[in-house]
This record gives sequence, C-alpha cells and structure tokens, in this order.
Amino acid sequence: MRIINYTIRSMIVILGLLIITSTIFEQMDTQMRIVFGVVFILFGIYRLIMYYTQERRYKFLEENDEDN
Repeated sequence: MRIINYTIRSMIVILGLLIITSTIFEQMDTQMRIVFGVVFILFGIYRLIMYYTQERRYKFLEENDEDN
C-alpha cells in the first residue's frame, strides 16, 4: 500500500513536468500551461511531504504505544 501511495503522488509531479514541457496539452496557451504545470508539481511535492510526515508520525506513535 505504501508503494502505491508514493507512486500516485509521484505521478502528479511527473504530470506537472509533462504539462510544462508541452508533452501533453500542446494547444494550451504557454503561460497557462506553465501555471498548471507548476501547480501540479507543487501539489505533488506537498502530498509527498505530507504522506511522509504522517507515516513517520504514525510509526512514532506506534513505537510509543509498544513501550507503554
């Protein structure tokens, strides 16, 4: 399940890169394409960071429960 979460979140970043490089949505206005690409990249990075921190927090809480 963990691999799927990281894969999907990474695919959002890759989609943003594809939009910026005009691999997809070639007919879209250049400025609009760049804005969409940057938003996708930042959103993907945000989701990766949030998932990583939540995973660490869960492991930390799980380890503390075992100690008690």
